[in-house]
Amino acid sequence: MSESLPIVFLGPSLEREKASSILQAEYRPPVRRGDLEQIEGPTTVAIIDGVFEQSRSVSPRELIAAAGRGVRIVGCSSMGALRAAEVPKAMVGYGKVFSMYRDGTLADDDEVAIAFDPSSGRAASEAMVNIRYAVGELVRREMIPQTLGAKIVDSAKALNYQERVYAVILAAAGVDDAETKQRLAAMLLKHDLKRLDAIRLLEALAQGALDAAMHERVMRLSTNEVSGTAATPIVAARRHREALIWETGDVVSWTALVQWLAKVGGLRAIAAQFHFYDEDDEDDEDEDQDQDQDQDQDQDDADDERLARAVEMRPRVETLRRVWGWFAAEEARVTLDDLGADLEALYDIIEEEDAALELLGTWVRRADPVFEEHVFHTLLRSGAELRRELMRAGCFEFLRQQARARGVVADDADRRLVQRRLQQRFNVGLWQDVLDEAERSGIDNAAMSAFAREMAAIRTMLRTTPAASFREQAVSELFDAAPKDPDSRRFTMPLAEAARRARELKSLIGVARLGFIEGLVHAGAKWSVAQAFGSLETWSTTITSGKAASREGAEVGALLEMLEQWSYSHAEFPDLQVASYEEMARGARSVVDPRTLCMPYDGTWTEKTPIEWVETRNLFDGEVVLAPLAFLTIPERLNDPTYCARLGRSVFSTNGGAAAFTQLEAITHALYEYIERHEEDCWRRLHQNPGLAGAAPVRLIDPASLDGPRRALIENVEETVGPVRLIDATVQLGVPTVCACVFRIDPPRHDVEFGFDEIEHLGWACHTDIQVAIESAVCEALQTRAANAAGAREDLLLSERSLGRYDRPKPLPRAYRLSLSDSETALAIEKLPDPGAALRDVRDDLSWTLRSLARNGVTQVLWRDLTPPAVEGAYVARILVPGLSDINAYYMTDRVRRMILADFLGPRGLYLPGATAALPRGRFAE
Repeated sequence: MSESLPIVFLGPSLEREKASSILQAEYRPPVRRGDLEQIEGPTTVAIIDGVFEQSRSVSPRELIAAAGRGVRIVGCSSMGALRAAEVPKAMVGYGKVFSMYRDGTLADDDEVAIAFDPSSGRAASEAMVNIRYAVGELVRREMIPQTLGAKIVDSAKALNYQERVYAVILAAAGVDDAETKQRLAAMLLKHDLKRLDAIRLLEALAQGALDAAMHERVMRLSTNEVSGTAATPIVAARRHREALIWETGDVVSWTALVQWLAKVGGLRAIAAQFHFYDEDDEDDEDEDQDQDQDQDQDQDDADDERLARAVEMRPRVETLRRVWGWFAAEEARVTLDDLGADLEALYDIIEEEDAALELLGTWVRRADPVFEEHVFHTLLRSGAELRRELMRAGCFEFLRQQARARGVVADDADRRLVQRRLQQRFNVGLWQDVLDEAERSGIDNAAMSAFAREMAAIRTMLRTTPAASFREQAVSELFDAAPKDPDSRRFTMPLAEAARRARELKSLIGVARLGFIEGLVHAGAKWSVAQAFGSLETWSTTITSGKAASREGAEVGALLEMLEQWSYSHAEFPDLQVASYEEMARGARSVVDPRTLCMPYDGTWTEKTPIEWVETRNLFDGEVVLAPLAFLTIPERLNDPTYCARLGRSVFSTNGGAAAFTQLEAITHALYEYIERHEEDCWRRLHQNPGLAGAAPVRLIDPASLDGPRRALIENVEETVGPVRLIDATVQLGVPTVCACVFRIDPPRHDVEFGFDEIEHLGWACHTDIQVAIESAVCEALQTRAANAAGAREDLLLSERSLGRYDRPKPLPRAYRLSLSDSETALAIEKLPDPGAALRDVRDDLSWTLRSLARNGVTQVLWRDLTPPAVEGAYVARILVPGLSDINAYYMTDRVRRMILADFLGPRGLYLPGATAALPRGRFAE
C-alpha cells in the first residue's frame, strides 16, 4: 500500500465498507498506546475510535510527539474527539462531538464509551452522546414528548456504559409495551451522531478541506519544540558477581550476600534443599544389619548409645521443641508417640541437615564461586527475596559505616537485644547456639560476635539521635489564624466559591479540557475523579487529576494540581545566588546540606560544585535557610544536583508541592503530602521485608468508627467498585497516615506492561484529622481505578518519564491481600496509636503537625512560596524536609534504610515509636 495514503483508526463508529467508499486509506483497528510510534511525517492520521480499559489508551504526549515528527492528526466521534479537545495544539478536531467536548457542553468521558466485540468490532452498547442526540432529534420533530425524552436520557445516564442498550434504557424509562419499545428503539437507532461525524470527517479529508489546519499544527510543533517525550537510553554495564540496588546505589558482591545470609540464619533454608545420597548406602545398611544380628549386644550398651545420641541431638531438638511449644521432655515424648514419629528417623534428618550445613559452611569460608552463584540464582527465583536481602546487606553496611565514623559504641542493652533477635532468626534458645549454628554456616565466633556488636552499635546510634526543637510561637508569627468553613473538616473556603475561583484559572494555566471519568467505572458513583488536560511539555504527563467525594471537589483538585505544576516553570527567584555548598557552609547564614535531600546516588554533584541557592523559611523557628533551587522547581538548573546519570535527566519530584486559595492551606497540604510519601515508603519496607518472620501485622481501621459522611462514602464505594479496607500506615512520624485498599468486584484486568492483575487499588493520604486522611486515601484509590479505566496515564514506564513523576502502580504482596480480607481485627479510630486531632483552624493543624515531627526527630521543615506573579487569589507552596523520603526511585534516605532492618532495629528504636501498640511482643518488641 502506498505510503501516501492516510491512516484511519476506525472501530464501531462506522462500518469499514462505508468508510472505504468515501476515502481510500489504510484502515486500522481502534488506536491504542504505542500505535503512533512508528508513523512518520508527513503522513495524515485520522483517529475516530480508540480503546481505553482493554489496554492503555493513546496519550496526549504521544500525539504531541507524533505532531512534532510531522504527522498530521485529526480526530472526531469518539476517542478522536476526546483527544482533539484535550490536545488542540497537536490535533485538529472535527464534528459535533468534538465541539461539545471543546466547549464544555460534554464533560464526562463515558459519553462516548461503549462496549464492543473485539473479534467483530461491532458495538454491544449505545454511546451516551448518541442517545442524547437521538432523543433530541425525536423531541425536536415532536415524535416523542419532551418529558419522555428526559426520562430516556436520565435512565441511560444512570446505567453503566456497558449496559446502555435501548431495550434496557426504555424499560427503565417506563416504556413497558413491547411493541412500542421495539418501534421507539428502531427510531432512536436511526440517529447516530458518532457515525455522522465519522462520515463527514472522511469526506473532508477526501476533499482536502483540513490540510491547512493540520499543516499549521505540524509547523507549530517541530521536533525541537517538543520536550520530555523521549528518554535517553539507559545503558548499564553488566556486572560480574555483584549486584547494584538501584533504589540505594549500594553494590553488594555475591560473597557479601552469602556472608550476610550466613550471619542472619538464612542458609539453613538453602541447606534443606540439599540431599546427600550414596549409592552404596543401602548395601552398607544391610551389611550393618547383618552384623547387628550376629552380635548379642547388651541392652544397657544400646541404651547408652541412644542416650549419648539424644544428648548430642539436644540442641537441635530444642529447635523442634520451640516450634511445637513443648514444655517438658515427657510432653515431647507423648506427642511424638501420638504422632507415630520415629525419633531415630528424626535424628537422621537432623544429622543430614547439619551435614549439609557443614558443607555449605565450608563453601562459605572459602567463598566458593559455584556455591555463591547457586545461592544468588536460588534467591532470584523467589522474586523479591533476592532484592530485599541484597538491600538488607547493603543497608547494614551503609549504617555500619555511619556508626563507625561517629565512633559509636554499642551499649549493653542494645547488644543483648540484638543477640535475642539473632536467636529468633536462628530459632534457637541461647546465644551460644547462635554461635554454634553460625560456625557450621562458615562464620567463626569472632566474626559473628563482631556482627552482633556492629548491629547493636547501629541501634545505639539511632536511639541516641537528639530530638529537634520546635518554637511554638514561630507559626503564629508567620501566619494569621485560618478557621475552617463550618461545613468542612479541611478547607477554609466554601466549596462553591473554591470551584468558581478554580475555573477562573483555566485560561491562565492552559487547561484545554476538564473531564470526569468516574462514569467509566460505575454510573452510580457518588464520588468523582476529574482530569485536567494542559500543555506541560517539560513534565512526564500533560494530565492532572482531582478526586473528591463531590464533583466540584474533584474539579477544584484537578485545576489546583495543574496550577501547582504550571507554577514550577513560572515562579520567579529574585534572591537567587550561585555558590558551592562548601562556600555556603562557611558563611554566616543557615544552609541545608543537599545530601540530606533526595539526591540520586549516581549524580555528579560534589561539595565544590557551584549550584543555585534561594531562601526558604524553616517553619520550626521562622529562620531563613538557604536551599538548592534544583530541589524546588524546574527547569533543570545549573550543575543540577538532581541529575541522574542512569536516566540521563533530572529526577525532580513534585512531592511536597501544593496549591490552594490560602497560603496556610497550600503549606499544610504540601507538608501532608511529604509525610504521606515518606510513611508509605517506610510502611512498604516494613511490610514487604523478608527479614521479618512472616508478614508484619497490619493495623486495620474500623469504618464503623467514621463519621456519617465518611461512612456514606465507604458504603457507596463498596456498592460501585468493591470492598474497602482502611490501613493505619503511621510508622515513623506520628501524623495519621492512611492506606485505603479498594478491591475490584469485576474481574481484574491483567496489566501487560507490569505483569500483575489489578486486583486492588491503593490510595495514601496524611492529615492531622484522620477522618480527612481516610477520605483522601479512599478517593486516591478511586482515582487510580478510574484512571486505569480511562487508560490515559503517561508516566508508567521509565522511557516515558521526564520530570515530576516517578511513582508507578505497586500491588500488595499476596500475603497482605489475604490478611486484608479479615476485617474483624479492625480497630476503632480512638484506639489507634496515633489517632490525630480534629482541629478547627488550619494554623492549628500546622502547629500540631510540626510538634509531632519535632518529637520524632525531624530537624527542619523548609517552605518556599512559588506563587507566580500572574496568579491572583491562589497560592503555591513547596516544602522540603531534609532526611525524609521522596518518590525518587534512585535514592533511599537513612530513615528508610533503617526500616529494611526493622527486625533488628525496630520498633523500640527512635524511628518506630507508634508501631508497638498493635504488634505482638514476641516478634518485634522486647
